[in-house]
Amino acid sequence: MRARNTFEVRYELDETGWWLATVPSVPGCHTQGRTIEQAEKRIREALTLFAPPARVATATFEAVVQLPNAAKRALTHALDKRAEADAVTLQSQTATRN
Repeated sequence: MRARNTFEVRYELDETGWWLATVPSVPGCHTQGRTIEQAEKRIREALTLFAPPARVATATFEAVVQLPNAAKRALTHALDKRAEADAVTLQSQTATRN
């Protein structure tokens, strides 16, 4: 269960390279930024339109980053290759010990 002063913020990279930030629990609260850090600063500012500024100032955010499909595929490929490399390293260490 999320603390009362914690907001989930979803970040999604759009086709122009900007990060869209949305607070799903607060309808209409969204913004964008060139970086996730900039979008986070701006979403905090936007949230003050919907919640008391004192609450927003001390709020924490749970970031949910949604990667584009191409990035997801690249990440999956890299993780698969890393697992293969780790297996080969283990085989090499075993062969060296033997």
